[in-house]
Amino acid sequence: MQAPRPPLALLSLSLLVALSIGSWGCSEGAGSKGGGPAASPSASGSASPPSRPEPVPEPEEDRAPTPEASEPPEPDELEPEAEPEPSLAPVESAAPAGPLRPESEGGVTRFPGLRIFADEGRIEVEGLINLDRCPSLEFMGCTSRGKTHETLLRFECDPKHLHLALLMLGLEPSPQVDEEGQPIELTKGERVAIEVAWWGRHTPAGDESAPAPDEAGVVRRRVEDLIYDQVRKDAMPRVGWVFTGSRMIKVPTPPDWETLKEVYAASYEGNVAAVYHHPHVILDTPLLEGGDDTVYVPFSERVPPRGTPVTILITILPVEGGPKKEPQRAPQPGETPSESPAPSPAPERSAEAPAPTPAGADAQPSPSPAA
Repeated sequence: MQAPRPPLALLSLSLLVALSIGSWGCSEGAGSKGGGPAASPSASGSASPPSRPEPVPEPEEDRAPTPEASEPPEPDELEPEAEPEPSLAPVESAAPAGPLRPESEGGVTRFPGLRIFADEGRIEVEGLINLDRCPSLEFMGCTSRGKTHETLLRFECDPKHLHLALLMLGLEPSPQVDEEGQPIELTKGERVAIEVAWWGRHTPAGDESAPAPDEAGVVRRRVEDLIYDQVRKDAMPRVGWVFTGSRMIKVPTPPDWETLKEVYAASYEGNVAAVYHHPHVILDTPLLEGGDDTVYVPFSERVPPRGTPVTILITILPVEGGPKKEPQRAPQPGETPSESPAPSPAPERSAEAPAPTPAGADAQPSPSPAA
């Protein structure tokens, strides 16, 4: 027996109530989520979509400034630009590829960064102040390949050319040091005097010991005056530098690093002149203090600022009672120094030599030789 069906009117009323309840629930959900009031149903009984909430403006102080609104900083707020340090980068040579031959003109033989005045018995080397202060010095001079962290001057020339230049002045090397820091005094060998020349404006302020600039504005000092002896509490004694001549050494080469190649030690290592005895340098101090690496430091009150361009002047230091050294003839194109004939008698050197004019304000100072 079938159950009686509910009246049609009752079904319509139930459906209308259900729709009304659903529409009210959606409006309540939208209102609670968006923060606005619920939408009222339309006359047809269907619910309208909930309204979108209005955006809440940010507080004025919390807004990030736009490019248009930002103001340029005051001049006092700008950080000052750091003054660049003097460059110590290696100077690239313009030497041509292949074997390098010296250029000789007017009695002057030139290599990159080096000039040889054989008739006058002097050498000029381009350089710069490498350090004006450091805990200790082991070398008076080196190239950019050497121990620049403990060297006073940097030589802008190839050490093998300096060796050749000393030979052209008639000097002979006298190797005496067998190991680094050997505690000995170099009692033999020929010596040279070394001076450093720079433009007078680079002389440290307050250095009362500095000589006055010459007519060209150049100051010259013995290099020993720029080295401080911490034992004597004074400048290094002016005793000159012994021509020890470096030596040939064998070093491993690529690609296997087992094949040995013979090289000139001073050029390979870059160390030129030592205050702490070294067997591979060209010039070495004759003093017994050369066996102690804690004795010498830069004489900071006298040394120009780091990076100052200088000219390094090398002359023969006469030996009392010894014979006068005769300069060698410069090798000609196509011949090596060993093939050069015996030197001819050199003309007498005049008491005064004309001073060359410096090329410019930033050029290397080129003072005339002392009388």
